[in-house]
Parts: sequence; C-alpha cells; structure tokens
Amino acid sequence: MSDELKEALNKIIEAKEALNKIIESKDEQCISDYVCACQRSGQYRAGALVGSVLKDKWLSMSKEFLDSISICLFYVGHTLEAMHLITYALETRNYDTSVRARLNFNRFFSIRLMKDAYRDSLKREVVQNVQKFPRDKNGIPFILRVTHSAERALETLRSFLKCCDDDDTGISS
Repeated sequence: MSDELKEALNKIIEAKEALNKIIESKDEQCISDYVCACQRSGQYRAGALVGSVLKDKWLSMSKEFLDSISICLFYVGHTLEAMHLITYALETRNYDTSVRARLNFNRFFSIRLMKDAYRDSLKREVVQNVQKFPRDKNGIPFILRVTHSAERALETLRSFLKCCDDDDTGISS
C-alpha cells in the first residue's frame, strides 16, 4: 500500500473518530455547526444523519440549523419532513428577505415534488389494479380508491353510476 493511500486512510479514520465523538457528546452547537458545514459543502446525507441525533430538539435550534437540516433532509428524500421544518422556521424565526424568499421557494418546490410523487404512485397503483382484472370485452374495470371517508367514496360511486344509468350499457344505479 502506498504512503499516500495510508495517509488518506488515516485521515478518514481520524475524521470518523472525531465525528463519533461529536455525536456521542450530543453537543448541540458542535452538531449544528457540522450540519451547516455539510449542507454548504453538499454532504447532505452526512448532515441529515448527524442532525438526526438532535431530532427531538430541532424546533428549539437556531434558524441557521433549521435552514441547513431542512435542505439536507430534502436532498436525501425526506421531503415532507423538510417542508414541515421550513414552514415552522418561516413561521417562528426572523430571516432576512433573501433567505425568506429562498425558504419559500424550497417549501413550494417540496410541495410540487410531493404532489408529483403522489400522482405517480396513484398511476402505478391504478395500472397494477387494472392488470389484476381479467380482460373481458363486455367489462370495464372500475377502481375507486378510498382515502379519507367511506361515505364520500360511496357518494362518488353513486354519482358515477347515476351518470352511467343507460339502457344501452346495462349499468344502472
């Protein structure tokens, strides 16, 4: 093994040991600084991982920490959690105009991503459910996804059947 590689490995081991000490100490300021540095350097997974040590204290942390941890969470796929933190930060902390504008943009971007992900998951679910039905020339699969209220779903189904009430189709309410 070359001397350069040994030196690089030793630095990695030292960094890991230092990070473990930070995590074990649960020093809020040190962890906050580390998360902010991770966010600025694009090391989002490390920032989210280390920041999660203080998860029960997030809401009491500094506005810089809230900003950084929300960005880290967003980039590692925890979009909903990031959006909640951004919303909380905007409602409870004073940010200058440019930071507030960026946080608002990030929040609305998160909402858009979640809507797209939800719509895509619904499409996949419908395709999977339709594939379960046998192919029949005389039938059309009807899928009704009930999410909140069975009563509202029943109203929707009745409304659909009322629209289909036609002697030619054989469907009736």
